[in-house]
Amino acid sequence: LDLMVEGGLSATRDDIVWAGWERERGKYVPNGYYENYLNRALELGLRPMHLINYGNKIYDPSGAVLYENPNPPQEAFDAFGRFAGWVAARYRGRGNAPQIYQIWNEWPGQAAPYAKALAAAYVQMKKADPDCIVVANSCHRREPFLEETFQQGVLQNCDGIAWHNYNHGELGEKNRSSETFFARVCNALELSKKYNNGVPKPIYLTEIGRPSHLGIDGSTEAEAADYLTQLLLLFRTEPAIKGAWIYNFSDSGYDPYNQEDNFG
Repeated sequence: LDLMVEGGLSATRDDIVWAGWERERGKYVPNGYYENYLNRALELGLRPMHLINYGNKIYDPSGAVLYENPNPPQEAFDAFGRFAGWVAARYRGRGNAPQIYQIWNEWPGQAAPYAKALAAAYVQMKKADPDCIVVANSCHRREPFLEETFQQGVLQNCDGIAWHNYNHGELGEKNRSSETFFARVCNALELSKKYNNGVPKPIYLTEIGRPSHLGIDGSTEAEAADYLTQLLLLFRTEPAIKGAWIYNFSDSGYDPYNQEDNFG
């Protein structure tokens, strides 16, 4: 965190994993690592994005986490909403700005259950902290799925949407460019207007990045730096873009051929 501040970064993003915080029904126990991280981040003047994440098997008789079941029991949605509300109440007023929450990371299931989970969370969170900012699931499955979530009413139960559509794996330099990435973000904003009374929904680019692994879709560190710099400049030209979070702050492994090890 100290290095992030020295590098000029202003925000962080980390997980609140529901199943780890509620191991017994109705009993919430914060994760010690998360609490320590949050306290230090706020002390340094960083703004955290809380990522309320994943399902909890104690509320799904099928044994599947929430998103793996195409028709989860209502109890699971209600419990997720209560937990999200408790989190919002716990962190209300921390720091010098409203708390930002993202509801789920890269939901892999169907659109309808996600919309229902988001609605359950949104109602409870706004009761607990009316000023908090609730950001919907990060789009990582292309625009058709994003529109499907809009059709399910997602935009009526959030304050913004998130975007994770990396383009380093596309064919051709143009399709891999910062300009093409930015154009897709603008297209998503335009699409949101169709379901939001003609007004673009604020967008939070909660993961952007370019891996520097060795491979056909990898980049050199210099190329990755140029790409990110260009993106950050382009983002400043669109008022509906409310922030960008670089994935990742540091490499997570040592295999030069592994993409996930080389996003730092």
